Amino acid sequence: MNKFFVDVNWLKDHLNESNLVILDMPYGMNEYIKEDDNEKREYNNEHIPGAIKIDKEELQGEDSDLNLYEADKLKGVFLKKGIDCKTLLVVYSDGIIASSRVALAAYWLGVDNVKILLGGINSWKNAGFEVTTKIKNIVSKTDFGFKVPKRPEVLISTPDEVTKEQIENPNFVLANIRSWEEYVGTKSGYPYIKGTGSPLGSVYAKASTDRVNVEYILSEEGNFCDLDQIFTEWKQWGITKDKEVALFCGAGWRAAAIFFILKENGWSNIKVYDGGWYQWTKYHNRDPKRYKIQVGSPKSEEGISIIGEE
Repeated sequence: MNKFFVDVNWLKDHLNESNLVILDMPYGMNEYIKEDDNEKREYNNEHIPGAIKIDKEELQGEDSDLNLYEADKLKGVFLKKGIDCKTLLVVYSDGIIASSRVALAAYWLGVDNVKILLGGINSWKNAGFEVTTKIKNIVSKTDFGFKVPKRPEVLISTPDEVTKEQIENPNFVLANIRSWEEYVGTKSGYPYIKGTGSPLGSVYAKASTDRVNVEYILSEEGNFCDLDQIFTEWKQWGITKDKEVALFCGAGWRAAAIFFILKENGWSNIKVYDGGWYQWTKYHNRDPKRYKIQVGSPKSEEGISIIGEE
């Protein structure tokens, strides 16, 4: 079983590995942080020694519906940073969901040894390890070593792929890892997503309280919660290891963190619906009858309301 999450002592012990690349995703910007937090750590001001900066704009954009960019474009991004399929890649940020997003892109492409630093740069500093302003000289690569993406099965990119699975695969589960309020449609959870609710047929996977955390599963300090209890609660919604589980959130960030947590705990048949609620609302607005939305809880006495039903 692959170990995806490592602590600062592990990283400290592996700093001299010849094939190590450390990626720093400075995490912030108003659309991805709490409204009352306008600070963003700058890579140039502090980073772990040897780390290379990567920005979210290198991974995704409005032109991709906030999905990860197509594989060849991402391959070019990683090669320029000296990363190929055999790299020992460690990703960190100020929060677990940003580092997981980068890790998911690398894992999908085909990097075989991807690690996510628990607690991010704050854990590094709290352990008394030094940070630096020194910029590492990057030696780019020209050959990724494998046709990309190596793991196409870990991503679902469009609502059409979701609905096809829902119709054809009785073992398929579309699991919402957004907050309960987002799932039932009492709030959007995002300033840039106006619609509320969930894709029709989705179920609730308790994981987060808002768009910047997965605190029911993993704390900001990097401590795992009682996963057995969480999985027991998920089972009540039909989310189990034997199912084909597609995780979704607003735009794939929280889902990426849960993806790696499940992979590390033996869940083999899981993937991320990358477009998430952001993309589903765009498709719904164009064709509400085809891309229906549910509001409410299927487990409540009232049940759900369906938006797009004739």
